[in-house]
Amino acid sequence: MQINNPNPIRVGIIINSFAQPSWVRRSLEKVLATHLSTFELVIKVAKENAQDSFLYKLYKRVDRSVFAATPDALEVVSIEDLVGSLPSLSADELDQIKEFRLDVLLNFGPTELNSQFAPLARYGVWFHKFGVNEKAPPGVSEVLTEARFTTSSVRCLLGAPATEKIIYESVTPA
Repeated sequence: MQINNPNPIRVGIIINSFAQPSWVRRSLEKVLATHLSTFELVIKVAKENAQDSFLYKLYKRVDRSVFAATPDALEVVSIEDLVGSLPSLSADELDQIKEFRLDVLLNFGPTELNSQFAPLARYGVWFHKFGVNEKAPPGVSEVLTEARFTTSSVRCLLGAPATEKIIYESVTPA
C-alpha cells in the first residue's frame, strides 16, 4: 500500500535583513527538516531600530563578557543560504504577495504590519512575542523592572478583520 504525501505547506518569510539571531536560523532549519513545507517567498520590511541603539549594543557587550552563553541564541548569523535564492518582494507589494497563494507567513521582522499580512496567507501570519515589551530587546524590560517571570509565545493573526490567537506560550523565570 502506498501512502500519498500531502502537498507541502507553502511558507513566506518576513524579515528585515538576512542577518538574523541564530534562533531564527535554527527555526527555519527545523521547518525545512520536516520536509512538510517549502519556502516560497521572502518579504523584506523596514529594519527595527531598538537593537541598533548605542545603549543596547553597550548592554549586549557587557552582558556577553559577564554571562557568556554557548550557544548564544541572539548571536547574529546569516540566513541568506536558506532563503536568499527565493523571490523577494517588499511589504507594500501586497497584490504580488497574494499571487503566491501562501499557506503561512512567518514574520521574523517587526509586527506592526501583521494586520496587513494576515489576509495574504491561508493560515495567517505567525510571529513570536518575547516578554512584556515587544519594542525592547528580549529580556531587557524584565531585567530593568526586576520581573520574576517572562513569557515567550508564538502567535497567529488570521483573517480580515484579523484575530490574534496564541499557538504556543511558555513562562520561565526571568
